[in-house]
Amino acid sequence: MKLKKTMLVLSAIVLSLVFISKCHSFEGEKAVLTVDGVERSYIVYQGQARDKKIAAPLLVVLHGGGGNGARMQKLCGFDAIAAREGFVTAYPDALKNNWNDERGDFKSYAHQNRIDDVKFLSQMIDSISSSHNIDKNRVYLAGVSNGGMMSHLFAMRKGDKIAAMAAVITSIPHTLKNEKPVRALPVLMMNGDKDKLVKWEGGVVANNRGSVISARDSVKFWAENNGCAKTPEVIKLPDKAPGDGVTVEKEIYKSAPENKAGVVFYILHGGGHSWPGKKFGPLYKWIITRDGEGGNACMDINAADEIWSFFKDKKLNAK
Repeated sequence: MKLKKTMLVLSAIVLSLVFISKCHSFEGEKAVLTVDGVERSYIVYQGQARDKKIAAPLLVVLHGGGGNGARMQKLCGFDAIAAREGFVTAYPDALKNNWNDERGDFKSYAHQNRIDDVKFLSQMIDSISSSHNIDKNRVYLAGVSNGGMMSHLFAMRKGDKIAAMAAVITSIPHTLKNEKPVRALPVLMMNGDKDKLVKWEGGVVANNRGSVISARDSVKFWAENNGCAKTPEVIKLPDKAPGDGVTVEKEIYKSAPENKAGVVFYILHGGGHSWPGKKFGPLYKWIITRDGEGGNACMDINAADEIWSFFKDKKLNAK
């Protein structure tokens, strides 16, 4: 038992070093906000060339379980796009590194203490909007893993504050399967069909950290609530990195004419629990899955590029 605990600690340390070694330097300002008597922190980045007299889009990015905003900022690659295209990015921190996405992960502090992360994110968006001249019709939300589940939850409860949402290598918490979103919302999802942490077929998240519905049912949830076409357009994307063990299909569920809330689904055939466009070695795969069979890192697409391409023409008040 002692040896097992030691190995888990060592694994966590190595995993952190793997993430850090793959990341680049970053810039930004750290900010704090008090919500329900608790100080919450986040990072805001805007490119130096941005004209601050012009209201800019805001992209909020949520880290995965065990992570933090700074690490996510380094990992995902959105800042380079933001500097080029003139939007603002924000990277909030979950309390003790996990979001209360309501999936029943009672090992996490946020679940144990019923932390209202929907409230925190909503107030953070308001605070950034007032201090950074944000176009409130162009606020977007993206998240990975635990942060993706939190994105699903926020989109259901506070979808009237964001223009679109993206969730990467994650699915909808089982507890939310009957939730009724506040409005039809454009949604993008990316899932690896060999993911052993948040399984393609749904069920209990690895290490008994709550449960989710399947990736397919998660896409169906949004497509049906948005009134999208039942049959998607299917596009096989070029296999730009044939050595990565992954191929990508893109499904496009066209929106109802009245709401412009389409759903896009990237299926990463052979893909595992990693951010598309960032290559991690066999050590990461072993740590994240415990058995080394958790699928591959997709290098055929870059998640940040695909997500921003989906987001950039979306507006909250679109008619």
